[in-house]
Amino acid sequence: MTEKYPDLFKEIVWPNGPTSVQFETGEPPPEDMISNINAVPTTNERQWVVIQLDDGKWEIPGGTVEPGEKPLAALERELLEEAGARLVSAEYIGALRMHSHAERPFRPHMPHPVAYRAIYRCVVELISLPQVPEEGGEHVVLVDTVNIDEAVRRFEEIERYELAELYRFAHDLDG
Repeated sequence: MTEKYPDLFKEIVWPNGPTSVQFETGEPPPEDMISNINAVPTTNERQWVVIQLDDGKWEIPGGTVEPGEKPLAALERELLEEAGARLVSAEYIGALRMHSHAERPFRPHMPHPVAYRAIYRCVVELISLPQVPEEGGEHVVLVDTVNIDEAVRRFEEIERYELAELYRFAHDLDG
């Protein structure tokens, strides 16, 4: 798989922290090690959902698992907040293993120095406008549904090759 999706599976370093990040497939990590979740959402019509932030960049829904919250509950909440979507079904497809080099976690309840960002391929129903709380960091200006090639093109256009390959990977799981 690493040959087919090289940008998805390569280790990268996020500057905030800094944090080393590597995509892994297989068994889900233990729930107490999951600090964040992301959705690669599709509709029943096999249209892929992408969100656009107020800076013009395309992104995927997701965020932090709150204290005491289960990952699937966080997934449901983030989909509603960032895409105005109701979760119909979710399938775990992999996780980003994150190793932080910071002295302490980003938020006190998060595992540290190793945590996981669980990623789910989801079927969703768009039911409302995004409902991001005022104190939320992201400001979603557009929720769009597109075919897989257009989703990939939008992420490649902003040089988010790992997200382009993540969508392609999720799409290709059906064979």
